Amino acid sequence: MVRLIKRDQIPNGLSFYLAASRWSPRPNSSFQGIVESLYRHLQLNPTVLTQLGWQLDLGFLSDKVDEWNANLCQKMGWKQYIQEVAPAVGGQPGRPFRRRPAPAPDPVAGRSGGAIAAALPVASTCCGGRRHAA
Repeated sequence: MVRLIKRDQIPNGLSFYLAASRWSPRPNSSFQGIVESLYRHLQLNPTVLTQLGWQLDLGFLSDKVDEWNANLCQKMGWKQYIQEVAPAVGGQPGRPFRRRPAPAPDPVAGRSGGAIAAALPVASTCCGGRRHAA
C-alpha cells in the first residue's frame, strides 16, 4: 500500500474522483479542502455513503484521498512523492508517522548529592593535572 509522503502537493495538483456519484472537487483544491468537500458531499448523499460502505469520518476520508493521490503518483511514476506503508491489523490502512526520539537519560537525575560531590574532585583535575577549587 502506498501513501503520500507529504499531503500538500503533487505534480499537477491533488485530485479525487468518486465514481459512485461522479463527484470530484473543484480544481486546485488543497488536501484539506478536498477532504472537507468530500465530507459535505457524502453528508448530503447518504445513499452513496451506504453504497460504498464508508464511514462519515474526516480521518477515514483523509486516508481515502491520500490513497487516491498516492496511487495516481505510483501510476505516473512519481516515486519521490510516495512511500510504501504496511497495512495495519484489521484491514485498515496504516498511517505513516514519525516517532519522536526518546529523550536522552539525564546522568545527574536520580543521584544523591553525595554521588555528585564524590565526582567533583575527578572532574576538577581534568585540566593538565592542576587541581582547581570546587
